[in-house]
Amino acid sequence: MGEQDDTTVGPQALLRGTPPRPVVRVLFSGGAPRQELHALHAGTIAVGRGADSVSGVRLAGDPRLSRQHARLLVGGGSVRLINDSSYGTLRNGQPIDDVALADGDVIQLGDSFLIFRLLPTDIVDANLPSIIGVSPEAARLRSTARLAGPTASPVLLLGPTGTGKDLMARALHEESRRHGRLVTLNSTAIPAAAAESELLGHVAGAVAGASTDHDGALRQAQGGTIFLDEVGELPLSMQAKLLRVLDEHRAMPVGSTVSYSVDARVVAASSFDLDARVREGRFRADLYARLAEITVHLPTLTTRREDVLPLLLSALPKGHAPLEPGLVAALLAYPWPYGVREVIKVATELGVRGAGRELLTLELVAERLRAPPPAAPTPPPVGLGSEKRAATRDPIPDKDELQALLKRHAFVIADVARATGRSRKQVYRWLDKHGLRDTVADREPDDDTSD
Repeated sequence: MGEQDDTTVGPQALLRGTPPRPVVRVLFSGGAPRQELHALHAGTIAVGRGADSVSGVRLAGDPRLSRQHARLLVGGGSVRLINDSSYGTLRNGQPIDDVALADGDVIQLGDSFLIFRLLPTDIVDANLPSIIGVSPEAARLRSTARLAGPTASPVLLLGPTGTGKDLMARALHEESRRHGRLVTLNSTAIPAAAAESELLGHVAGAVAGASTDHDGALRQAQGGTIFLDEVGELPLSMQAKLLRVLDEHRAMPVGSTVSYSVDARVVAASSFDLDARVREGRFRADLYARLAEITVHLPTLTTRREDVLPLLLSALPKGHAPLEPGLVAALLAYPWPYGVREVIKVATELGVRGAGRELLTLELVAERLRAPPPAAPTPPPVGLGSEKRAATRDPIPDKDELQALLKRHAFVIADVARATGRSRKQVYRWLDKHGLRDTVADREPDDDTSD
Protein backbone atom coordinates (compact mmCIF):
# COMPACT_ATOMS: atom_id res chain seq x y z
CA MET A 1 0.00 0.00 0.00
CA GLY A 2 3.05 2.26 0.40
CA GLU A 3 3.87 2.00 -3.30
CA GLN A 4 3.09 4.99 -5.47
CA ASP A 5 1.46 4.80 -8.87
CA ASP A 6 0.16 7.12 -11.56
CA THR A 7 -2.51 8.50 -9.22
CA THR A 8 0.16 9.74 -6.82
CA VAL A 9 1.08 13.41 -7.06
CA GLY A 10 3.91 15.01 -5.12
CA PRO A 11 7.63 15.82 -5.07
CA GLN A 12 8.50 12.26 -6.15
CA ALA A 13 6.66 12.92 -9.43
CA LEU A 14 9.32 15.48 -10.32
CA LEU A 15 11.54 12.59 -11.38
CA ARG A 16 9.21 11.61 -14.21
CA GLY A 17 8.97 13.10 -17.67
CA THR A 18 11.63 15.11 -19.43
CA PRO A 19 14.86 15.96 -17.60
CA PRO A 20 14.64 19.10 -15.44
CA ARG A 21 16.58 22.19 -16.43
CA PRO A 22 18.97 24.02 -14.10
CA VAL A 23 17.96 27.55 -13.10
CA VAL A 24 18.67 30.12 -10.43
CA ARG A 25 15.94 32.32 -9.02
CA VAL A 26 16.76 35.65 -7.40
CA LEU A 27 14.92 35.80 -4.08
CA PHE A 28 16.16 39.09 -2.62
CA SER A 29 18.52 41.78 -3.91
CA GLY A 30 18.90 45.53 -3.72
CA GLY A 31 16.97 45.58 -0.45
CA ALA A 32 13.80 44.11 -1.95
CA PRO A 33 12.25 40.68 -2.68
CA ARG A 34 12.70 39.55 -6.26
CA GLN A 35 11.48 36.65 -8.40
CA GLU A 36 13.58 36.73 -11.60
CA LEU A 37 14.32 33.30 -13.02
CA HIS A 38 17.57 32.73 -14.93
CA ALA A 39 17.97 29.60 -17.05
CA LEU A 40 21.52 28.23 -16.89
CA HIS A 41 23.03 27.41 -20.27
CA ALA A 42 26.16 25.32 -20.74
CA GLY A 43 29.39 27.21 -20.08
CA THR A 44 30.43 29.92 -17.62
CA ILE A 45 27.85 32.32 -16.18
CA ALA A 46 29.03 35.37 -14.26
CA VAL A 47 27.09 36.57 -11.22
CA GLY A 48 27.61 40.02 -9.79
CA ARG A 49 26.98 43.74 -9.87
CA GLY A 50 28.60 44.14 -13.27
CA ALA A 51 27.62 40.85 -14.89
CA ASP A 52 26.17 40.95 -18.39
CA SER A 53 22.39 41.18 -18.11
CA VAL A 54 21.87 38.72 -21.00
CA SER A 55 24.53 36.05 -20.56
CA GLY A 56 24.96 36.40 -16.79
CA VAL A 57 23.06 37.12 -13.60
CA ARG A 58 23.28 40.85 -12.96
CA LEU A 59 22.41 42.16 -9.49
CA ALA A 60 23.05 45.86 -9.95
CA GLY A 61 21.23 47.09 -6.85
CA ASP A 62 23.44 45.43 -4.23
CA PRO A 63 26.41 47.65 -3.23
CA ARG A 64 27.96 44.79 -1.24
CA LEU A 65 28.48 42.73 -4.37
CA SER A 66 31.67 42.67 -6.41
CA ARG A 67 31.36 43.37 -10.12
CA GLN A 68 31.97 39.67 -10.72
CA HIS A 69 31.24 38.10 -7.40
CA ALA A 70 30.95 34.46 -8.46
CA ARG A 71 30.71 32.13 -11.44
CA LEU A 72 28.42 29.23 -12.30
CA LEU A 73 30.07 26.50 -14.37
CA VAL A 74 27.42 24.47 -16.18
CA GLY A 75 28.30 21.23 -17.95
CA GLY A 76 28.85 17.52 -17.61
CA GLY A 77 25.58 17.04 -15.78
CA SER A 78 26.49 19.37 -12.91
CA VAL A 79 26.52 23.03 -11.91
CA ARG A 80 29.44 24.36 -9.87
CA LEU A 81 29.50 27.60 -7.89
CA ILE A 82 32.89 29.34 -7.72
CA ASN A 83 33.61 32.33 -5.50
CA ASP A 84 35.52 35.21 -7.15
CA SER A 85 35.14 37.84 -4.41
CA SER A 86 37.19 38.66 -1.33
CA TYR A 87 33.87 39.28 0.44
CA GLY A 88 32.98 35.62 0.07
CA THR A 89 30.11 33.52 -1.23
CA LEU A 90 27.85 31.34 0.89
CA ARG A 91 25.96 28.19 0.06
CA ASN A 92 23.37 27.19 2.65
CA GLY A 93 25.02 29.59 5.09
CA GLN A 94 28.53 28.19 4.70
CA PRO A 95 31.46 29.92 2.94
CA ILE A 96 32.58 28.18 -0.25
CA ASP A 97 35.32 28.50 -2.83
CA ASP A 98 34.23 25.87 -5.37
CA VAL A 99 31.28 23.55 -4.82
CA ALA A 100 28.77 21.48 -6.80
CA LEU A 101 25.22 22.73 -6.32
CA ALA A 102 22.27 20.53 -5.39
CA ASP A 103 18.60 21.22 -6.02
CA GLY A 104 17.31 23.69 -3.43
CA ASP A 105 20.67 25.17 -2.40
CA VAL A 106 20.41 28.78 -1.18
CA ILE A 107 23.21 31.09 -2.36
CA GLN A 108 24.16 34.35 -0.64
CA LEU A 109 26.39 36.94 -2.29
CA GLY A 110 26.64 40.25 -0.42
CA ASP A 111 23.06 41.10 0.55
CA SER A 112 21.57 39.12 -2.35
CA PHE A 113 19.98 35.69 -2.07
CA LEU A 114 19.36 33.17 -4.85
CA ILE A 115 18.19 29.58 -4.99
CA PHE A 116 19.46 26.88 -7.35
CA ARG A 117 16.77 24.64 -8.80
CA LEU A 118 16.40 21.73 -11.17
CA LEU A 119 13.15 22.93 -12.70
CA PRO A 120 10.74 20.26 -13.99
CA THR A 121 9.54 20.83 -17.54
CA ASP A 122 6.37 18.76 -17.26
CA ILE A 123 4.35 21.13 -15.05
CA VAL A 124 1.58 23.28 -16.48
CA ASP A 125 1.07 25.89 -13.76
CA ALA A 126 -2.38 27.27 -12.98
CA ASN A 127 -3.52 30.63 -11.65
CA LEU A 128 -4.81 29.70 -8.19
CA PRO A 129 -4.30 32.58 -5.72
CA SER A 130 -5.04 30.36 -2.72
CA ILE A 131 -1.78 28.41 -3.25
CA ILE A 132 1.03 30.94 -2.84
CA GLY A 133 4.56 30.25 -4.04
CA VAL A 134 6.97 30.21 -6.97
CA SER A 135 8.61 26.84 -6.26
CA PRO A 136 8.17 23.77 -8.48
CA GLU A 137 6.30 22.17 -5.59
CA ALA A 138 3.79 25.04 -5.38
CA ALA A 139 3.33 24.96 -9.16
CA ARG A 140 2.68 21.22 -9.06
CA LEU A 141 0.07 21.65 -6.33
CA ARG A 142 -1.72 24.29 -8.41
CA SER A 143 -1.54 22.04 -11.48
CA THR A 144 -2.90 19.11 -9.48
CA ALA A 145 -5.79 21.18 -8.13
CA ARG A 146 -6.67 22.31 -11.64
CA LEU A 147 -6.58 18.74 -13.01
CA ALA A 148 -8.13 16.85 -10.07
CA GLY A 149 -10.61 19.51 -8.98
CA PRO A 150 -13.34 18.83 -11.57
CA THR A 151 -13.29 15.05 -11.04
CA ALA A 152 -15.61 13.24 -8.64
CA SER A 153 -12.83 11.01 -7.25
CA PRO A 154 -11.96 11.20 -3.56
CA VAL A 155 -8.62 12.89 -2.87
CA LEU A 156 -6.28 12.03 -0.01
CA LEU A 157 -3.90 14.78 1.14
CA LEU A 158 -0.83 13.59 3.01
CA GLY A 159 1.81 15.71 4.71
CA PRO A 160 3.07 16.97 8.07
CA THR A 161 1.16 19.54 10.07
CA GLY A 162 1.50 22.99 8.57
CA THR A 163 1.97 21.99 4.93
CA GLY A 164 -1.30 23.63 3.89
CA LYS A 165 -3.67 20.68 3.50
CA ASP A 166 -6.65 22.93 4.27
CA LEU A 167 -5.56 25.37 1.53
CA MET A 168 -5.22 22.51 -0.94
CA ALA A 169 -8.70 21.27 -0.01
CA ARG A 170 -10.10 24.74 -0.68
CA ALA A 171 -8.32 24.92 -4.04
CA LEU A 172 -9.75 21.51 -5.02
CA HIS A 173 -13.22 22.70 -4.04
CA GLU A 174 -12.88 25.94 -5.99
CA GLU A 175 -11.73 24.05 -9.06
CA SER A 176 -14.55 21.49 -8.74
CA ARG A 177 -17.08 24.15 -9.79
CA ARG A 178 -19.59 22.45 -7.49
CA HIS A 179 -22.38 24.76 -6.33
CA GLY A 180 -22.44 23.58 -2.71
CA ARG A 181 -20.30 24.53 0.27
CA LEU A 182 -16.91 23.36 1.47
CA VAL A 183 -17.59 21.81 4.88
CA THR A 184 -14.71 20.81 7.18
CA LEU A 185 -14.90 18.07 9.80
CA ASN A 186 -11.77 17.71 11.94
CA SER A 187 -11.68 14.25 13.43
CA THR A 188 -9.42 15.31 16.29
CA ALA A 189 -11.81 18.06 17.39
CA ILE A 190 -14.87 15.90 18.10
CA PRO A 191 -15.38 13.20 20.78
CA ALA A 192 -15.54 9.65 19.45
CA ALA A 193 -19.11 9.30 20.76
CA ALA A 194 -20.23 12.29 18.72
CA ALA A 195 -18.41 11.38 15.48
CA GLU A 196 -21.36 9.56 13.87
CA SER A 197 -23.79 12.38 14.64
CA GLU A 198 -21.36 15.06 13.40
CA LEU A 199 -20.75 13.24 10.12
CA LEU A 200 -24.13 11.64 9.33
CA GLY A 201 -26.52 13.83 11.36
CA HIS A 202 -29.21 12.79 13.83
CA VAL A 203 -32.91 13.14 14.46
CA ALA A 204 -34.40 14.83 17.51
CA GLY A 205 -34.07 12.75 20.66
CA ALA A 206 -31.57 10.31 19.14
CA VAL A 207 -28.64 11.60 21.20
CA ALA A 208 -28.49 13.14 24.65
CA GLY A 209 -29.69 16.74 24.68
CA ALA A 210 -30.79 16.71 21.02
CA SER A 211 -34.19 18.46 20.90
CA THR A 212 -34.00 19.11 17.13
CA ASP A 213 -32.72 17.37 14.02
CA HIS A 214 -29.07 17.90 13.04
CA ASP A 215 -28.03 17.69 9.40
CA GLY A 216 -24.45 16.51 9.90
CA ALA A 217 -21.42 17.48 7.78
CA LEU A 218 -22.33 15.24 4.83
CA ARG A 219 -25.75 16.79 4.35
CA GLN A 220 -24.34 20.30 4.90
CA ALA A 221 -21.89 19.61 2.06
CA GLN A 222 -24.57 18.47 -0.40
CA GLY A 223 -23.59 19.58 -3.87
CA GLY A 224 -20.18 20.68 -2.55
CA THR A 225 -17.13 19.21 -0.85
CA ILE A 226 -16.59 17.64 2.56
CA PHE A 227 -13.07 17.96 3.91
CA LEU A 228 -12.29 15.22 6.45
CA ASP A 229 -9.23 16.57 8.23
CA GLU A 230 -7.09 14.06 10.16
CA VAL A 231 -9.21 11.21 8.87
CA GLY A 232 -6.82 8.74 10.49
CA GLU A 233 -8.31 9.68 13.87
CA LEU A 234 -11.81 8.45 12.98
CA PRO A 235 -12.96 5.58 15.25
CA LEU A 236 -13.03 2.19 13.50
CA SER A 237 -16.80 2.03 13.81
CA MET A 238 -17.09 5.32 11.93
CA GLN A 239 -14.60 4.18 9.32
CA ALA A 240 -16.98 1.37 8.36
CA LYS A 241 -19.88 3.82 8.05
CA LEU A 242 -17.81 6.22 5.96
CA LEU A 243 -16.80 3.40 3.62
CA ARG A 244 -20.47 2.51 3.14
CA VAL A 245 -21.28 6.14 2.31
CA LEU A 246 -18.51 6.19 -0.31
CA ASP A 247 -19.74 2.94 -1.85
CA GLU A 248 -23.49 3.59 -1.76
CA HIS A 249 -23.67 7.42 -1.85
CA ARG A 250 -26.28 7.25 0.89
CA ALA A 251 -26.19 7.96 4.63
CA MET A 252 -28.44 7.21 7.60
CA PRO A 253 -28.77 9.82 10.37
CA VAL A 254 -28.48 8.55 13.93
CA GLY A 255 -31.91 7.47 15.18
CA SER A 256 -33.50 7.53 11.73
CA THR A 257 -34.88 4.70 9.59
CA VAL A 258 -34.71 6.74 6.39
CA SER A 259 -31.46 7.32 4.53
CA TYR A 260 -30.66 10.30 2.31
CA SER A 261 -28.70 10.59 -0.92
CA VAL A 262 -25.15 11.94 -0.58
CA ASP A 263 -23.80 14.22 -3.27
CA ALA A 264 -20.58 15.52 -1.71
CA ARG A 265 -17.08 15.22 -3.08
CA VAL A 266 -14.77 13.80 -0.40
CA VAL A 267 -11.33 15.25 0.31
CA ALA A 268 -9.53 13.63 3.24
CA ALA A 269 -6.25 14.57 4.91
CA SER A 270 -3.82 13.06 7.37
CA SER A 271 -0.54 14.10 8.95
CA PHE A 272 -0.04 10.52 10.15
CA ASP A 273 1.42 7.52 8.33
CA LEU A 274 -1.80 5.78 7.28
CA ASP A 275 0.18 2.79 5.95
CA ALA A 276 1.47 2.19 9.48
CA ARG A 277 -2.02 2.60 10.93
CA VAL A 278 -3.36 0.02 8.50
CA ARG A 279 -0.64 -2.44 9.55
CA GLU A 280 -1.45 -1.76 13.22
CA GLY A 281 -5.15 -2.41 12.60
CA ARG A 282 -6.09 1.18 13.47
CA PHE A 283 -7.27 2.13 9.99
CA ARG A 284 -9.23 0.05 7.48
CA ALA A 285 -7.27 -0.94 4.39
CA ASP A 286 -10.39 -0.86 2.21
CA LEU A 287 -11.24 2.68 3.34
CA TYR A 288 -7.67 3.80 2.73
CA ALA A 289 -7.81 2.44 -0.82
CA ARG A 290 -11.18 4.13 -1.41
CA LEU A 291 -10.06 7.53 -0.12
CA ALA A 292 -6.76 7.41 -2.01
CA GLU A 293 -8.11 7.30 -5.55
CA ILE A 294 -5.98 10.42 -5.99
CA THR A 295 -3.15 10.96 -3.50
CA VAL A 296 -1.40 14.31 -3.08
CA HIS A 297 1.78 14.55 -1.02
CA LEU A 298 2.23 18.08 0.30
CA PRO A 299 5.84 19.27 0.65
CA THR A 300 7.34 20.94 3.71
CA LEU A 301 8.72 24.47 3.53
CA THR A 302 12.27 23.12 3.78
CA THR A 303 11.82 21.77 0.25
CA ARG A 304 10.33 25.02 -1.08
CA ARG A 305 12.40 27.76 0.54
CA GLU A 306 11.75 30.19 -2.30
CA ASP A 307 8.13 30.33 -1.12
CA VAL A 308 8.97 31.61 2.38
CA LEU A 309 9.29 35.27 1.38
CA PRO A 310 6.12 35.31 -0.81
CA LEU A 311 4.16 33.68 2.04
CA LEU A 312 5.54 36.16 4.56
CA LEU A 313 4.87 39.17 2.33
CA SER A 314 1.28 38.03 1.69
CA ALA A 315 0.66 38.11 5.46
CA LEU A 316 2.47 41.37 6.31
CA PRO A 317 0.33 44.52 6.60
CA LYS A 318 0.20 46.82 3.60
CA GLY A 319 2.82 49.55 3.59
CA HIS A 320 5.25 47.58 5.78
CA ALA A 321 8.91 48.59 5.98
CA PRO A 322 11.54 46.83 3.85
CA LEU A 323 13.19 43.64 5.09
CA GLU A 324 16.73 43.72 6.45
CA PRO A 325 19.13 41.27 4.68
CA GLY A 326 19.95 39.67 8.04
CA LEU A 327 16.27 38.95 8.56
CA VAL A 328 16.03 37.46 5.07
CA ALA A 329 18.99 35.17 5.82
CA ALA A 330 17.30 33.94 9.01
CA LEU A 331 13.95 33.41 7.29
CA LEU A 332 15.58 31.30 4.57
CA ALA A 333 17.62 29.37 7.15
CA TYR A 334 14.86 28.49 9.60
CA PRO A 335 13.47 24.92 9.32
CA TRP A 336 9.81 26.03 9.86
CA PRO A 337 8.70 22.98 11.90
CA TYR A 338 5.11 24.29 12.01
CA GLY A 339 4.95 25.20 8.33
CA VAL A 340 2.80 27.88 6.74
CA ARG A 341 1.00 28.79 9.96
CA GLU A 342 4.35 29.62 11.56
CA VAL A 343 5.27 31.93 8.68
CA ILE A 344 1.99 33.78 9.22
CA LYS A 345 2.72 34.11 12.95
CA VAL A 346 6.16 35.55 12.20
CA ALA A 347 4.58 38.01 9.75
CA THR A 348 2.05 39.05 12.40
CA GLU A 349 4.79 39.65 14.96
CA LEU A 350 6.87 41.62 12.46
CA GLY A 351 3.82 43.72 11.57
CA VAL A 352 3.10 44.56 15.21
CA ARG A 353 6.63 45.05 16.53
CA GLY A 354 7.87 46.70 13.33
CA ALA A 355 5.05 49.24 13.05
CA GLY A 356 6.47 52.69 12.31
CA ARG A 357 10.00 51.41 11.73
CA GLU A 358 12.01 52.19 8.64
CA LEU A 359 13.36 48.63 8.44
CA LEU A 360 12.10 45.22 9.61
CA THR A 361 15.11 43.67 11.34
CA LEU A 362 16.02 40.26 12.67
CA GLU A 363 15.98 41.45 16.29
CA LEU A 364 12.18 41.81 16.09
CA VAL A 365 11.71 38.04 15.75
CA ALA A 366 15.15 36.70 16.71
CA GLU A 367 13.83 34.57 19.57
CA ARG A 368 11.21 32.96 17.35
CA LEU A 369 13.68 32.19 14.55
CA ARG A 370 16.68 31.21 16.65
CA ALA A 371 15.91 27.51 16.99
CA PRO A 372 12.91 25.16 16.78
CA PRO A 373 11.48 23.55 19.92
CA PRO A 374 13.39 20.41 21.03
CA ALA A 375 10.64 18.03 19.85
CA ALA A 376 10.37 19.58 16.40
CA PRO A 377 11.94 18.08 13.26
CA THR A 378 15.43 19.48 12.70
CA PRO A 379 16.49 19.17 9.05
CA PRO A 380 19.87 20.73 8.23
CA PRO A 381 19.41 24.53 8.34
CA VAL A 382 20.27 26.75 5.39
CA GLY A 383 22.33 29.35 7.17
CA LEU A 384 23.02 30.95 10.54
CA GLY A 385 25.36 28.02 11.35
CA SER A 386 27.58 28.90 14.31
CA GLU A 387 25.72 32.19 14.96
CA LYS A 388 22.85 30.11 16.29
CA ARG A 389 25.18 28.31 18.70
CA ALA A 390 26.73 31.54 19.90
CA ALA A 391 23.35 33.15 20.49
CA THR A 392 22.52 30.46 23.06
CA ARG A 393 25.58 31.56 25.10
CA ASP A 394 27.48 28.35 24.58
CA PRO A 395 31.31 28.59 24.84
CA ILE A 396 32.84 31.18 22.55
CA PRO A 397 33.50 30.20 18.93
CA ASP A 398 36.93 28.79 18.10
CA LYS A 399 39.22 30.60 15.67
CA ASP A 400 37.94 28.82 12.54
CA GLU A 401 34.33 29.45 13.48
CA LEU A 402 35.04 33.12 14.18
CA GLN A 403 36.84 33.53 10.85
CA ALA A 404 33.85 31.94 9.10
CA LEU A 405 31.52 34.35 10.93
CA LEU A 406 33.61 37.34 9.89
CA LYS A 407 33.75 36.22 6.27
CA ARG A 408 30.03 35.47 6.22
CA HIS A 409 29.25 39.02 7.35
CA ALA A 410 31.91 40.74 5.20
CA PHE A 411 33.99 41.55 8.32
CA VAL A 412 31.35 43.99 9.58
CA ILE A 413 31.41 43.69 13.38
CA ALA A 414 27.93 45.17 13.86
CA ASP A 415 26.50 42.45 11.59
CA VAL A 416 28.37 39.68 13.46
CA ALA A 417 27.10 41.03 16.77
CA ARG A 418 23.53 41.21 15.51
CA ALA A 419 23.63 37.68 14.08
CA THR A 420 25.05 36.14 17.27
CA GLY A 421 22.93 38.11 19.71
CA ARG A 422 26.03 39.52 21.45
CA SER A 423 27.36 43.04 21.89
CA ARG A 424 30.09 44.48 19.66
CA LYS A 425 32.30 44.63 22.77
CA GLN A 426 31.99 40.85 23.17
CA VAL A 427 32.82 40.24 19.51
CA TYR A 428 36.00 42.30 19.97
CA ARG A 429 36.92 40.12 22.96
CA TRP A 430 36.63 37.08 20.69
CA LEU A 431 38.88 38.80 18.12
CA ASP A 432 41.49 39.58 20.77
CA LYS A 433 41.42 36.02 22.11
CA HIS A 434 42.19 34.57 18.68
CA GLY A 435 44.52 37.35 17.49
CA LEU A 436 42.15 38.47 14.72
CA ARG A 437 41.77 42.16 15.65
CA ASP A 438 43.86 43.26 12.64
CA THR A 439 41.48 41.56 10.18
CA VAL A 440 38.74 44.14 10.76
CA ALA A 441 38.64 47.86 10.16
CA ASP A 442 35.94 48.78 12.70
CA ARG A 443 36.98 50.77 15.76
CA GLU A 444 36.22 49.28 19.17
CA PRO A 445 33.21 51.00 20.79
CA ASP A 446 33.98 53.39 23.64
CA ASP A 447 31.41 51.88 26.03
CA ASP A 448 32.55 49.24 28.49
CA THR A 449 29.37 47.17 28.41
CA SER A 450 30.12 43.56 29.26
CA ASP A 451 28.18 40.45 28.44
